[in-house]
Amino acid sequence: MFCAECGTKNDASARYCENCGALLVSNEIVSDGIQDTMLPIQNEIINSDIAMPGMHIKFSKWMVAVVLEVIVLAVLAYGVKWIGSKYYSAEYIAGNYFEAIMEGELGEAYEFLEVKESDFISKKLFKETYKPESRGKLGSYSVKEERQDGVSATVRVTYQVLNESDERVKEIVLIKKPDKKFFIFDHWKINPGEDIVADVSICAPQNATVSLDGISLGKEYKKLREDGYDIYQIPEVFCGKHVINAAKEDTQPVEKKVVLYSDMEEEENVVWLPQMHLEKKVLQRIAENSKNVFKSIMDAKIKDTNATFIDKLIVDSEGVDFTKRCYANFLTVAGNYLRLKDIQVRAADIGEEDDYDFNSFISENSSVVAGVEVEASCIYQDGYGYEEEQEIFAMFYYGHTDGKLSLLAVELESDW
Repeated sequence: MFCAECGTKNDASARYCENCGALLVSNEIVSDGIQDTMLPIQNEIINSDIAMPGMHIKFSKWMVAVVLEVIVLAVLAYGVKWIGSKYYSAEYIAGNYFEAIMEGELGEAYEFLEVKESDFISKKLFKETYKPESRGKLGSYSVKEERQDGVSATVRVTYQVLNESDERVKEIVLIKKPDKKFFIFDHWKINPGEDIVADVSICAPQNATVSLDGISLGKEYKKLREDGYDIYQIPEVFCGKHVINAAKEDTQPVEKKVVLYSDMEEEENVVWLPQMHLEKKVLQRIAENSKNVFKSIMDAKIKDTNATFIDKLIVDSEGVDFTKRCYANFLTVAGNYLRLKDIQVRAADIGEEDDYDFNSFISENSSVVAGVEVEASCIYQDGYGYEEEQEIFAMFYYGHTDGKLSLLAVELESDW
């Protein structure tokens, strides 16, 4: 043990220095004391944010965690931005829509459209009726955004159909919705302008029940009535194949298939249904009815009665007036009619090729659909008391009034 005062080496068991008599202190106690004194100071320096020259800085666990968290958030933010720019861009939406159309996945394609649903604008009808102008097995294609103004964007698709060498080009217009996808991504929808036909008119025989693609056209679609036709107007339908049906009591149903496109001329958006033909059994029924009515008219001539019976035979008011005028003229020229000899009856539809305006002598609520021609040989007495034979002609006009087939008018002629 060495003396702390003079440095003399002393015996290990000595308490005082042999040289100067100073109190000896153990080296271990001094060493332990220094360590106990320096340890708190060392820890404070290590945990301090103050960097000193030549000193190695050690960070606490919470500081390391904060730094790592910042790095992770930065990476996530970059990843989210990259995903948004790729999977929610106008180019990506247009490409997916185009691919779905070309592959015939119409239900998937419909989800990209910005449409206001109605009777004829729906996912079901899009899948059933839509027919794109160009379609085939898609080969390679590329998508490029041509322009964007913050509200809309135009995307150009250049593509090839398999087994074709020529490239095709299609432009797709998109609309940016005011809302965001997941609060941060742009929300793009396809403008369906080229996929929709506007203002389609259907002209159907009067008082028929009409349907388009299985959906009945009610009063809200009926806009005009002209020349025996009801005109229905549909604001919007999808481009493609459509089926129009018309039905009416006692008539054969009509079905017409049409293909409509958005670039059609205005007059091409008007679809005319053909005249509806009566069923054969109905023609036979009205032929027999006309024969009986004709006999009643001739019996009235024999009895020299007035024309009040006509009111009971005919349901159309204007047709009644027309028939009474014909009957009055007939009485003046019919001579001394005695009896009928022979009657021939022929019933037929009134066709579109007929030039005569059959609806000119009936009310607007009625339309002529069939005529029955009656030709009869009759015996009359001339001025000398002799019996002679002459021909009498009658035309019976039938049509629909309030959806029911009825006698509308009778026209009488003779060769007297």
